[in-house]
Amino acid sequence: MKARNVSSDAGWRAGRLFVHLVAFAVLTLNLGVLLVIVLSSLSDTQFLVFPPRGFTFDWYRSLSDYADSFSYSLRVALLAATLASVLGSLAALALVRGRVRHPSLWTNLLLAPVIVPSVIYAVSVVVVLARLERRSGFWPLVLALAVIGIPFCVRVILSALAAVNWETEAAARTLGAGRWQAWRLVLVPVLAPSLVMSWLFAFIVAFDDVVVSVFLATPRDQTVSARLFLQVEHVTDPSLAAAATAMIGVTLVAAGLIIVVNRLRVRSVASARSGES
Repeated sequence: MKARNVSSDAGWRAGRLFVHLVAFAVLTLNLGVLLVIVLSSLSDTQFLVFPPRGFTFDWYRSLSDYADSFSYSLRVALLAATLASVLGSLAALALVRGRVRHPSLWTNLLLAPVIVPSVIYAVSVVVVLARLERRSGFWPLVLALAVIGIPFCVRVILSALAAVNWETEAAARTLGAGRWQAWRLVLVPVLAPSLVMSWLFAFIVAFDDVVVSVFLATPRDQTVSARLFLQVEHVTDPSLAAAATAMIGVTLVAAGLIIVVNRLRVRSVASARSGES
């Protein structure tokens, strides 16, 4: 019996070690790629090279050439994230509080866009637009990216709703508050950090998307990711790396905000539980 327990413990330790090694390898690979891009943008050469030769910030002056694309990407991402956050939050609330039959089935359907390959999804959007005799452009791109962001919002809000003490809403209703007033005064403040987190996740997904943006891009309006993807075969100077570094900076800022908001959420939940006890 002891030998069996020892072998079982050894198997679990080996499994954990393997998972940690894989996670470390993936993290190292991703950080290594980002580091190569950042360092390549500082190279004092007329072509992309790594390790960089020399050191200069002159290539960041070319970011003015991407100003329109950055503005377009931000407008698309802001609207797509807002739409995804609203729809995803309402869907999650309906799954938890609504009288929905087969909630697990609807949850899986809402999370399906994460499973579908991006290329297949982008081609499907183009086919639907063609059938509807609509052209690619701003609003089709916003709607397409909002659909991709909804699963992230649903998952975040569902986890937040699972930790909600619904007795506080009932207490507010008992004290004379209406349903919408109780939700506004009780539920929304509790869910506010999670709502912000879901919005930030959807923003990152929309801002960094490449495949859907390339398929729905127009010669006049292109996101930064789509423009960089289309230029990589023709432009070989470090200006591409400089623009990519700027995109990385925007994504890191959003990711940093997610960490800050998550810490605030954990503190608010802990304080609420301590107050209840």
